This record gives sequence, structure tokens and C-alpha cells, in this order.
Amino acid sequence: MNTSLISLENINLTSGKQRLTSPRSIEALDRLGIDLDELYFIDFKNYKLKHVEAMNLPDHIQQSRYDYYEKHRQHKLEEVLKERENINNDKIFMDKVSKSQIALVTSGNEKDTSALPITVSTSTAINNEIKAFERIKKKQEMELVTMIQNEFMAELQKKENEDKIQKQLEKQELLIKIKEDKRKAEAERQLQIQKDKLEKEREEEVERKRNDMKKYMKEQKFMQEQIEKQKQNDIQLKLKKEKEARQQELLRQRTEAIFSNQQKLLESKQKIMEERDEERKEFQHKKRLMQLASNREKQEKQNNDRAFAIIRDIETFFNNDFKVKLEDKFGKMWFKKGVPPQTGDDAVALATKKNRVIENEEDEVEPWDCINIIAYRAIAVKNWQDVFEKDYTKPGEEKISGGKEEKTKWMVTLEFLRNQNVHSYFVSEDELKFLEELNDWLIKKEIRNKFQKEIV
Repeated sequence: MNTSLISLENINLTSGKQRLTSPRSIEALDRLGIDLDELYFIDFKNYKLKHVEAMNLPDHIQQSRYDYYEKHRQHKLEEVLKERENINNDKIFMDKVSKSQIALVTSGNEKDTSALPITVSTSTAINNEIKAFERIKKKQEMELVTMIQNEFMAELQKKENEDKIQKQLEKQELLIKIKEDKRKAEAERQLQIQKDKLEKEREEEVERKRNDMKKYMKEQKFMQEQIEKQKQNDIQLKLKKEKEARQQELLRQRTEAIFSNQQKLLESKQKIMEERDEERKEFQHKKRLMQLASNREKQEKQNNDRAFAIIRDIETFFNNDFKVKLEDKFGKMWFKKGVPPQTGDDAVALATKKNRVIENEEDEVEPWDCINIIAYRAIAVKNWQDVFEKDYTKPGEEKISGGKEEKTKWMVTLEFLRNQNVHSYFVSEDELKFLEELNDWLIKKEIRNKFQKEIV
């Protein structure tokens, strides 16, 4: 078997592009009157696109039609494969018959042709291979003519051969007629199947329309019932509104009577209520003034707490930062060389005084712990240009005149606020803003002066 041929056994029925090249497969389709396109698989989506007349049908009917189509396609494929198998079985016999006839024609010495075992009239092989046999017949005719011309065969033998060929032609015509009748019968069968299919679809369409009509009638009945129900509700609502109107009118009359009877009583009480209202307003005014005073005291206390918390944080920052900068500059001699003599003596004296009353040695303080804000300013002024100018020039005061004395005056303000009595002095909004700016600059590092920006 030639593996290059495309037959019903190896064709891809899902692509819709391949065509048959196998003679037996083509013959099987011709015998059954089936077109190859009828055997290609079509999915449900493409089936609906191909049959546009059914796209308006309900989905379940379209699915049923598709299932019927696919089942019928598979049945056709099974029938064609069976027919091809029959052709394969008969082809072996047909090959033997063809070879025997060719041997008969080419043999010039054999006179008795009646002994040839030709049973073509009773065999289905010739019926299955009409096209192949026609080609053999034409070849035999040509060979016969050639042999007669070349070998000058006897006229009798020529006549016998012609009679033989005539009989074969008659048999072939008979087989062609049988095949044509069979094909017509199959076509009629397919037509009947299609008619039955269309009849079934028509019945289904009629049934669908009948169901749709039932559904429509049911919906119309439901809508009519709803309309009647709405009318009844409207009547009930109208009666209810009329009843409520009468009740409202009766209530209005009673209310007017009550109002008329109580008008004088209300007028007599009006004056008393106005007097009480004046008293209430006066009381509310006094209460509001007291609340404002209380809120102000509360806000002032909150401002004080915030202010002194910032000051404590700045003092802690000074204690650590000044020491680090002096150690970086002077090393172990940082206290002696970096702290002004008078400031250092005062710190030592204050530390000695505090330690006299401290019993636990671990709690004793160092002279550096006794440095106050003014002392930090004196240290900064002494080491201004080399150590403190870049980090302790307040943002915005980089170009003010007066040198280091003016640029450290903010420490004087800070010392002033530090020395106030938290119980008797209230920090103003401007003073709190001043402290918040110092906190954002020194502690949070959210703002920077010109020197610090250049370093970054």
C-alpha cells in the first residue's frame, strides 16, 4: 500500500483542507453517493454560523440539531469505511481477473478462450472497480490492435477477439447501469433522510411555537390579573385617602378648638417663658465664658508641657552633641581645651555641691552634666568657627551681621524659656513656634541651614 496516498484511514477530518488521493476511498464515496465535505467535523460554534437559518432558535433546539448532525456524520463515516473495506477485499480478486485477461490477449497461440475462468458477471469485484477496469480495457484494445497489425493474425482470431471485447463492453455497460441505479437509490435514500430531518425540524418548530404561544398566553393572563389587582389596589387606596382626608378635617377642627381654648393660656405663659429664656441665655453666656477660660488654661498648659518637653530634648541633644564635637576636635583634653575656664570652674563647683548630698556613688554627677544652656552658648562662641558654626547657625541667620554673638542669641531666648516657672509662666504661641522650629532643626533634622545642605 502506498503510504503517500491520503485515504479515509489517515485523513485529518478536523482540518477541512486535505483531499482524498486513494482510489479505493474515492470509490467508496462514489458508491454511497457521499461527498467528502459531509464527513469533516464541525464544532457547535461553526455549525451555528454555517446554518444561519437556525440561529434564532432556542439554544436547546440548536444543540439537538447539532447532536443529530454529528451522529449522522459519524454514521456516514462508518458506512464509508465499511464500503472501503469491501473494496479492499474484492480488489484482490479483481487484480487476479485483470492479470488473467491481459495474459489471454497477449498470448497469440492460445485458441480456446472459452476455458478462461472469467466470472465477471457474477463477481462484485468488477462492480467495485469499474474505473480501473475501463483503463485496462482501453489498454487491451490498443495492445490488440497493435498485435493484429504487427503479427498479421488470422481474421478468425481477430473476429473472436472483437467478439470478446464486445461482450466485455456490454458487461461493463451493464455494470455502469447497475452502479448508476445504486447511486440514484442512495441519493433518493439521502433525500428521504433529509426530508425526514426537515419534517422533524418542522415538527419541532411547530412544537416550539406552540410552547411559545402557551407561554405568551400565560404571561398575558398574568398581566391581566396584575392589572385587575392594581385597579383594586387603586380603589382601596382612593377610599383610604378619602377616609384619611375626613379624619384630617376632623382632626383640624378639633385642633383649632383646642388651639382656641389654649391660646389665652399660652399667652399668659409666654411672658414667663421669655423671662426664663433671658435667665437661661445669661446663664449660658456665663457658662461659655467659663468654658473659654478653662479651654485657654488647658491650651496654655498643653503648650507649656510641649515647650518644656522640647527644651529637655534640646538639652539632652546639646549634652551629647557638644561632647562629641569637642572630643573630635581636642581628643581626651576636650573638657580642658574646649570649655571656657570660668564655665568649667562653675560646672566643677556645681557638680561637687550636688555630689555632697548624694550617698550612692553610682548616682553622682559629672561636671559636664552641670552645664546649662548659657554655658553651651559660651562653649559654642569659644569654638565657633572651627567646631560649631556649621551646625549651630540657625537656618535663615547665615548672613546676619554681628558674628557669632548674634548667631547664638537664639540660645539666650532658649535659656530664658528654660528658666521660667512652669506653674506661673505660660508660653505664648510665638514662643512655642520658636521651640518647634528648633526641634525640627536640631532633633528631627527636617530643616537644615545653608552649611548642612552643602554637606548633604
